[in-house]
Amino acid sequence: MSKLYNKYLSLKQLDNSKMYIFKSGIFYLFLAEDAVYISKKLGLKLIKLNETVQKCGFPASNLSKYIKIFEASNIPYQIVDENLNTVNLQKEYIENTEIISVIESIKKLNIDKLSPIQAFTLLADFQKRLNNS
Repeated sequence: MSKLYNKYLSLKQLDNSKMYIFKSGIFYLFLAEDAVYISKKLGLKLIKLNETVQKCGFPASNLSKYIKIFEASNIPYQIVDENLNTVNLQKEYIENTEIISVIESIKKLNIDKLSPIQAFTLLADFQKRLNNS
């Protein structure tokens, strides 16, 4: 996590006006003062990254939902991917992330055990998720 925090500090020096969202495994995280601000604004639970730094976050599967909240609340944000690179084409990144999530869900399916109703429901859910991204 120290790489994450060091990247956070360097990004804040470049542009302190943005909230930086770090992809970390299956979560997106806010660190330090960004975490405190977002926690107060959205009610996300703060936890300790280490003795002096706090973090909060949300599951990666909810990225589209939170991006809509940030934009509706006029919260300036920047996504930082798992390689600690800032994402310039955020809309495309979000769409690709949702597509990958749907593909991963499909990979986990056991189609031999799905009823036609379950299959239809899954397809409707996938369509909804892809249309909302």
